[in-house]
Amino acid sequence: MTDKNARVHLHRLSNGLQVLIWEDRSAPVAAYYTWFSVGSGHEVQGKSGMAHLFEHLMFKETRNLKAGEFDRTLELNGVSTNAATWLDWTYYQEHLPSDRLELVARLEADRMQNMVLNQEQLDTERDVVRNERLLRVDNSPEGLISEKIFHLHFGRHPYGHPTIGWMEDIGAITLADCIDFHRVYYAPNNATVVIVGDVDADEALGLVERYYGAIHASEPPPSRKIPAPRLRTRQRLHRMSLPLATPRVSMLYTAPSVAAPEAASTSLVAEILFNSENARIRRLLVEDEELAVAVSGWYGGLRLTGILEIQLDLVPGAPWKKAVALLDREVARFLESGPTEREVIQARNRVELMFLQSNQSVASRARNLGHFHTTSGDFRDFFRSRERIQACTAQGLLDTARSTLVRDTRTVVAAVPAPEEE
Repeated sequence: MTDKNARVHLHRLSNGLQVLIWEDRSAPVAAYYTWFSVGSGHEVQGKSGMAHLFEHLMFKETRNLKAGEFDRTLELNGVSTNAATWLDWTYYQEHLPSDRLELVARLEADRMQNMVLNQEQLDTERDVVRNERLLRVDNSPEGLISEKIFHLHFGRHPYGHPTIGWMEDIGAITLADCIDFHRVYYAPNNATVVIVGDVDADEALGLVERYYGAIHASEPPPSRKIPAPRLRTRQRLHRMSLPLATPRVSMLYTAPSVAAPEAASTSLVAEILFNSENARIRRLLVEDEELAVAVSGWYGGLRLTGILEIQLDLVPGAPWKKAVALLDREVARFLESGPTEREVIQARNRVELMFLQSNQSVASRARNLGHFHTTSGDFRDFFRSRERIQACTAQGLLDTARSTLVRDTRTVVAAVPAPEEE
């Protein structure tokens, strides 16, 4: 299957592995991303942190490579590598000279099929993850705020526990847990390989078939059986005292999922209210009332739902309750009258520009294709998102805002500077 506009080729191997290839001969470079449909949103209660732990374990040892050889081999060949985990996915990336494509395909297929899991590897990486949690969450106000607001908003749903895992859960992971997790989720029928850059599509597909074709599929993973989070009917409000210089307010609203047509209009609503230079709430809190130094709003599309996350960075000593009350007043005005036509046009142009900018490098295109194919199930939703941006209307934005910016279903975390003695 080929997208007629972007020339993206989609193939499915007999073992279920999906392959996306986008030829771009403008420079002798390529991006190679391997996406697995597993993230912290697939973990069960008491086993949080498994997906993130595997992000570390996958760089260790295989039956063909000793620990450290994977990274060293790629570095010697001018290839950079990294990985990331979130709620719906885990991906592994390589940015490479295009003539090193076969090497990358061989090494990635090797660690999918021949990964070594033993107690020593587990203990070593568990300690690394514990230290990472201490740095990024336990000793980070930003990390604590993010962890708290997601947990309050989603509750016991898997989206509600931190991707890095709760500290007690990290300590409780066993070798048997890891072996089972790898068997279920790190299989070709739960993965998508995305190749973008200076490659020949037929030759690239031949390499993937050569190195991945003999890897056995697993039993279908249970990822699609997880229900969508339940929408709460009462606002959750939490105050935290943290080592901050100034107060900070975070808000989380439930928004449309990544595949919903309304995802584009949610991004435009965020631009009009929070993000642009003339955004209504940014202008109100930063310029008119001088209560905040920064205001931002971010839409995140997930497989089962979406989020609209708002952040207010207040000036020293600013009353956070007043800032929230002013925000709510301005939102109520917007929900009554909607955006002006000028606001819609400006927001459409800005969001479309961000879309085009996100398409410039081979790496960003590989990341965008993989994200949409893994979360929505169809990479073409990435290209449809531009069409949906262009089709947004004032009434459509108003309808989306009215269904998303609902005070009774949101979560608010107010973090205030802790006294010196704390």
